[in-house]
Amino acid sequence: MKQPIFRMFFLFPLFHVIYLNVLLSEENILLHVIGGIIVFFIMHNFGPSIGYHKLFAHSAFVPRTFYPYLSVYISMLCFVGGPLGYTIIHSLHHKYADTEMDPHAPNRGRFRAYMGWMLTFKLKEIPKMVLKLRKQYPWMPYVENWDVMILCLSYFSLYMISSSLFLCVLLGGLLSGHLNGLVNAFAHRNEGELNGSDLSLDRPFLAKYLNQVFNHRNHHVNLQNYDSTTPDATDGQVFFIKNLLQKDDKNN
Repeated sequence: MKQPIFRMFFLFPLFHVIYLNVLLSEENILLHVIGGIIVFFIMHNFGPSIGYHKLFAHSAFVPRTFYPYLSVYISMLCFVGGPLGYTIIHSLHHKYADTEMDPHAPNRGRFRAYMGWMLTFKLKEIPKMVLKLRKQYPWMPYVENWDVMILCLSYFSLYMISSSLFLCVLLGGLLSGHLNGLVNAFAHRNEGELNGSDLSLDRPFLAKYLNQVFNHRNHHVNLQNYDSTTPDATDGQVFFIKNLLQKDDKNN
């Protein structure tokens, strides 16, 4: 498998330039921005947040047949890369939180946690969850190798269809990428030694208005039930999982 996420360090900033170039050539700039913000909440929740995070990294529910494909496609448009690369990073983050083995511990610098880690991360361990995903979804390794091509061709196609559609979807994807960076950089304290202590934090305001993953301390401490669709789970995504995305209850 290719080195995960490295190429996004260069691709993510490039698409900001492309977005601004197109946006400033349009009329009704404010409407395009508002549309992009609305699309962001849809893309981030149904892509990286529920699909990559809950389904793939934490095996939180049994999905309907279509959803793994949909979540991978949306997440790629959110500059997250392939599902296996994401699962590697997230699994290592939980296993080695705020230690030298944590890919994006903010006690080595906020910017490094935000996106600098993409440039320096070196793959040394394949988590068991990744092996499980490769067996469960044999198509994933092939998609992983084409994430940049899928991203670029998709946005080019959207631009050819409609510049307004392109701007809304691209802003949604960019904001989703920034949200991932904010969680990495600010959902953990940045002081202290890399000595094995978990420095995760709960940030209720951000959890309420941006994404429930900002209840990050709760997520780390209660990993066994926080990302599930059992009656104990109370975050706002459970309704959509149970009614739209889940095939069966996890325990069935």
